[in-house]
Amino acid sequence: MLKPRILLCVLCVSLAVWLASSYSIAGSTHANHGSNWNGRLKSYDLGLLVSTLHRICGKETGCLLDELSKITKEYGPQASLSVLSELQAKKIISPAIEDHHVAHAIGRQTAEHFGINQEAFLLCPLSAYNGGCQHGFFQYVLGRTASSAEAADLICKSLDASFSAKFKFYCYHGIGHGIMMAQAYDLERSLAVCDALSKKSHTEGCWQGVFMESVNGVMRGEARPGIFSETEPLRPCDRVEDKYRYQCFINHAGWLMKVLKNDMTAASLSCLQAPSNYINSCLQGLGLMVTNPSWQPTILNRPPDKSVNELAVEICAKFPSAHRDQCIIGAVDNIMNFNELSIGQAAGFCGLLDAQHESLCYEKIGSSLRSQTNDKLVIARECNTLKESKKGVCMKGAGL
Repeated sequence: MLKPRILLCVLCVSLAVWLASSYSIAGSTHANHGSNWNGRLKSYDLGLLVSTLHRICGKETGCLLDELSKITKEYGPQASLSVLSELQAKKIISPAIEDHHVAHAIGRQTAEHFGINQEAFLLCPLSAYNGGCQHGFFQYVLGRTASSAEAADLICKSLDASFSAKFKFYCYHGIGHGIMMAQAYDLERSLAVCDALSKKSHTEGCWQGVFMESVNGVMRGEARPGIFSETEPLRPCDRVEDKYRYQCFINHAGWLMKVLKNDMTAASLSCLQAPSNYINSCLQGLGLMVTNPSWQPTILNRPPDKSVNELAVEICAKFPSAHRDQCIIGAVDNIMNFNELSIGQAAGFCGLLDAQHESLCYEKIGSSLRSQTNDKLVIARECNTLKESKKGVCMKGAGL
């Protein structure tokens, strides 16, 4: 889910210059699949890296970004993304920096330095900064392969059965982001590229990445004219072919909030005007926002004064009462996307709900676990951390 940021002009320039210097698509159209990497990353001390950057750069944005680039090449993307997180937590780097796009650049550097191969791709953490490292990795690969199908085969198709369905889906999701950027935000052409992939699950993941990046683009003012409409807020989702509509609506929330001035009540009511089969996906897309701490102050128009879970319950109350269940589903999805196999926060959210929605919430935890791992023992272990009366509901959601 897109995180809203208001970039100061100076910071826009600093980030734009750094992104441009970190990645150039010119040159061969065929991938250099190898690298000088021996498969082992250097160990590092996170605290030492952060303190060294602060000593060298102070709070100068361009310097900090340059140092993150060096860390990526020296220690890998996990190190540089962890340092970025620490810089944010310590308020050393400006909160106005669009961290998802910094992660894009780190992903491109990862592919360039460590090679275009599955092992290098897996260096990018799945959930960090909304998958930005993976998206940038694919952007680099797509610029250096003969076709998107070749890029997908190089990375995603080779993932073996030990990887969860969710991980494989998000692999193709990353391809979709890269395609949309490579096609200069041409929605129709990008979707056509996804359509050429061999399996339905591959194309679905690719469509999702395309539509998410499309909303990212319009939020940054980069969308092509005529795709989105301020007077018809459900566009383009109510205009695209039916096969694309689910992925479009589930990713449309950022635009709805922008055009409807961050009014969650108005946005959720707007979803009720969607084609009947897609009302729920539109509402669930909004639900993904309610447990996102970056969106909560924007939606509530005040600084956070309660826990993330408490604020989420308050925001869900803004949905039409008959459709509040869709907010719950989206809220849990977002928590589990980031916390993966750790259900503590999601369970805490469920525990704040009324009896009508509590069971649905715990069941959704189970289904989220099942999408992230094939290991039934891991699912059972997590479900068994719940109260006795909720364990079975969680297992039911996981289909066990």
